[in-house]
Amino acid sequence: MRKKKNKIRVAVSGFSGLDNPEPGNAVARALRYDLGNNIDIEGLTYDVWSSGAWPSGLIDRLHLMPPLSSGDHATLNRILEINAKRPIDAIIPCLDLEVETYSRLSRQLERNGIKTLLPNQEDLDSIKKISLPYFCYKNDILTPNTIHVPDITNVAFYADQIGYPLMVKGTVADSKKVHSRENAIYEASRLNAKWGGGVLLQPFIEGDEYVVAVVCRHDNSILGMTPVRKLGINERGKGVVGSVIEDPQLEKHARGIIKKLHWRGPLELEFIRKQQESGQFYLIEINCRFPNWIVVSEFAGCNLPGLLLREILEPRRRRIPKPRPGTAYVRDTYEYSISADLIDKFGRFGEISAPITNNHKKINSSKNGYKIAITGISSFDVVMPGLGVAKSLRNEPEIEELYGLGYGPYDSGAHNPSLFDSIYRLPDTDNESDLTNCIKQIKDNSGLDVVLPCLDHEIEKFITIEDNLKEIGVEMLLPTLKTYKNRSKKHLHNMKQKDWTAFRIPDSEIVVNDKQFYRSLKNLGFPLVLKGINGGSEKVYNYQHAHAVWLEMKNNGHEEILVQKFIAGDEFTVAGVCDHRSKLLQIVAVKKLVQCEKGNTWGAIKVSLPGLTENLASYLLKLQWKGPFELEFIRDITKETLNLIEINPRFPAWIGFTCDLGINLPLTTILSIFGTETFPKETNENLIFLRSCHEYKVEAERFALYASRGILHHE
Repeated sequence: MRKKKNKIRVAVSGFSGLDNPEPGNAVARALRYDLGNNIDIEGLTYDVWSSGAWPSGLIDRLHLMPPLSSGDHATLNRILEINAKRPIDAIIPCLDLEVETYSRLSRQLERNGIKTLLPNQEDLDSIKKISLPYFCYKNDILTPNTIHVPDITNVAFYADQIGYPLMVKGTVADSKKVHSRENAIYEASRLNAKWGGGVLLQPFIEGDEYVVAVVCRHDNSILGMTPVRKLGINERGKGVVGSVIEDPQLEKHARGIIKKLHWRGPLELEFIRKQQESGQFYLIEINCRFPNWIVVSEFAGCNLPGLLLREILEPRRRRIPKPRPGTAYVRDTYEYSISADLIDKFGRFGEISAPITNNHKKINSSKNGYKIAITGISSFDVVMPGLGVAKSLRNEPEIEELYGLGYGPYDSGAHNPSLFDSIYRLPDTDNESDLTNCIKQIKDNSGLDVVLPCLDHEIEKFITIEDNLKEIGVEMLLPTLKTYKNRSKKHLHNMKQKDWTAFRIPDSEIVVNDKQFYRSLKNLGFPLVLKGINGGSEKVYNYQHAHAVWLEMKNNGHEEILVQKFIAGDEFTVAGVCDHRSKLLQIVAVKKLVQCEKGNTWGAIKVSLPGLTENLASYLLKLQWKGPFELEFIRDITKETLNLIEINPRFPAWIGFTCDLGINLPLTTILSIFGTETFPKETNENLIFLRSCHEYKVEAERFALYASRGILHHE
């Protein structure tokens, strides 16, 4: 290793992925933890919206790379161009497809002073998803029966042979659990379009999931290993909560597999421990890079990215600490604002120094301020609005205490001490008295002035108990039950007035059976959007796709489905708040710049929509709205008209952005409840909102503590 006075400069890639993050952010965090200011990290990205690369203090400089499809020569030339300006000691590629490229280029890179530690092509070929079943068969390793279907027109035949549920996997990455032939066909089409080469089909194995992260030395021996059990798996099948474990059987099994591989560099082994067969481990996947939770190895005292870098620069035998079992993590989000000029400059010139960003640090609060309870505090499946509300209020001196109201031990916000002072678990029931008693107990124990419900499905329950809470001195600002129901998708569909001055409500059809559904497809054409009345939506492109989604939605309990013509154009979302007289107090409109697969906003910029504010004030007054709201619009790319798609009875998840803009809508809501008028601060119109994923260290016993007692306190 170099002397500490000389900084090590390492290039790291893989900063995209949004709600399914690529590993680069976690690798960079682990290196920063390990080496602090003794390292310069050069971030390699393929587009300006790689949100994992922008958080303040993470990397030193960003560089745009040519697409891998441009060929090895383009990648090498770009690296050497960067190296000529800022000499690079090592490169750690963090994406599957990159590892092959940099492995082929490793000798040319080393001749230019840039070191790597990567497997050779033969070893890479042996772990590809198509090849892995043969590798397992040849080496007597348990793995699910796998069928490679290169022609997806044959998917239905093989899927029926395997039975349901089953896993449909892309040839490079991504997988989906499906429950029917129709869904298997649709997911196979989607994955094949993304990755090519057909798909893989596997029977679904019921059991606990485990992941082992490994670094192998130059001589193929194991340098370090961190085994993790997935505790919480979201709708996408991704582990967002996990704990480092000590399991001699798992470690022995992993070591045996690695011995057969002759590996060099990072590696990720994924297993399922089958419940029905005495706890045998089935190897599901091998990935040729670090997992996206690898910063957890630092939390556990065995920093694998740091060990890898040391091995790259100075190979030798080292005494490696074992990871501490019981170290757990929860994946949450990190939100920040950066200058739009920086994004523009990066896109134009291809490199930029990393910015200083706003990360909503807590300031001193008034000891006589308001005590606020907030629901919707998780990013387990989707990012809930309560996280953004808490980030907004955390910076305000009028607020004394913030309480998070959750539903389960894996609510990510429950384990983020920078957001909440205490966490309380709400009863997951429709019983009004149980909910009232829970709020009353919080009021009695800790004091409570306001509850801000932030989830669609719970708003109606809180409206029902609003008078009961008011009697005990707990305030809310919510619409009446009638108004709440009048903003539903069904009501929008049935509204007689479709055209307002600044926007219109698009045509749609509500269907309850197959006959109505297929008639609506014929009437409206494609593409379409299918929406559940109480949540959930998906864009469909053809009859086959529509049929698969229709069946899936019915299987998930949707009795009525809204079929709406898809409108192509820019998407906007408007957040605001009305007072108890339905007067519009403040409003913020943003244009969506980055969206995840579910359509949620991961990047946005404030915009002006002339005439909309006045029009919405009239609309909301007619609706008799009270409290927070979010309205979603699409501006038709052809007609240039705004179409109102949805009205949500709470703030959007990006609401923390309004605090950076100087128009703090959650604070406006609180002060409005108590009759205090607020005035916008000096606004910064030149900001872009971005969000990335972020793992927080948690002691595993806190999950059990919260599950048993229903209360967590943060110091």
